[in-house]
Amino acid sequence: MPTDNRNHAKSLHVTAKPVGSLCSLNCTYCYYAYADKPPAIGSAKSAIMSDATLEELIRGLVETSDTSEIHICWHGGEPLLAGMDFYERAVALQAQYCPPGRRFVNAFQTSGVGLDAEWARFLADNAFLVGLSIDGPKFLHDRCRHDRMGRSRFAASLSALHQLQRFGVPVNSLTTVGTHNFEHGARIYRFLKQLGFKFMQFIPVVERLNAKKRPAPPPGPAAKDEAMHPVADWSVPATGFGRFLNDVFDIWLRHDTGRVSVQNFDLLLRALLGAPSGLCVSARRCGDCLALEADGSLYACDHYVFPEYYLGKLGQETLGQLANRPSQHAFGEWKQESLPDDCLSCSFRQACHGGCPKHRFIPADRGHSRNYLCPSYKNFFAHAAPRMAERMTAPE
Repeated sequence: MPTDNRNHAKSLHVTAKPVGSLCSLNCTYCYYAYADKPPAIGSAKSAIMSDATLEELIRGLVETSDTSEIHICWHGGEPLLAGMDFYERAVALQAQYCPPGRRFVNAFQTSGVGLDAEWARFLADNAFLVGLSIDGPKFLHDRCRHDRMGRSRFAASLSALHQLQRFGVPVNSLTTVGTHNFEHGARIYRFLKQLGFKFMQFIPVVERLNAKKRPAPPPGPAAKDEAMHPVADWSVPATGFGRFLNDVFDIWLRHDTGRVSVQNFDLLLRALLGAPSGLCVSARRCGDCLALEADGSLYACDHYVFPEYYLGKLGQETLGQLANRPSQHAFGEWKQESLPDDCLSCSFRQACHGGCPKHRFIPADRGHSRNYLCPSYKNFFAHAAPRMAERMTAPE
């Protein structure tokens, strides 16, 4: 299908929130549940994305992409709370609208609470890729991840993993790295490997709080960040994420290259090979990864669900029209336009491109800001890149 780049984005990724911020857990570091955004819809029943919005999303993704695979990530809150019927409708709509020779790729991010054999069978039958949130062994996982009664749900997450493995569902681990666990990189990696994970993602927790102790709007082209909001206590130290990655890398390089895929290391390898990044965080520009709320509200990014980055309501306009607003193009280009001089001259620029704009709040030159995690990235790149390059060029 030909693509008119004047009206459509080349390829969009949408993080869809079918139940908004509704969740089975009450994680300490959850930026989404406590951000100052438009009020959430009240009851669980009314919060579920409507069939009309779901159909607009599926149709819009087909129309705005010209790639063979059309990606969608079901997220939350807890996407399981939408119920299996919702995803049965989603799969049916995908089959209805997807042209021959193309296919939908569904990713599903969950805590695993409530995921039983019936769910695992459905996910397997429909080729869903599942990301399971787990922050390490129980004593680390439970420090920040608990339910609204303060109870551990670690056993429920492990039970979900066993069901997914039993039915052959491809499952990745997603581990947030904050003050609760950044000193335990080696232990966490070994634990995840022991559980059978072959693909791992490590995500740094970095949040600033406003005067109301809620997540502050991130810096960006639509909202100049004048205030020096304090970093939340649970955020990983500026050097801590690099320490964590280095600890994991040393074990992985010795024992698991070619056997375990760590997203952070895969991204560095792509940079060394001169290939485009496979993740928006380290890509040259932003703007192609949108966030859709349960009520059809579309935002510039999952980390920018704030009024300044509201694009409009799906159904009132098409996905392509909303994604191609001038404000969204400005948002995408701002990532490069706002780089300070020390980033422009950095030897690791191609591996980082300044990182996620959300984390750019450390004052730098020319009125710009650098990434809070810059010390971690430089430490990790300096530690890992030469050894990875040496491994790449070593004779077999």
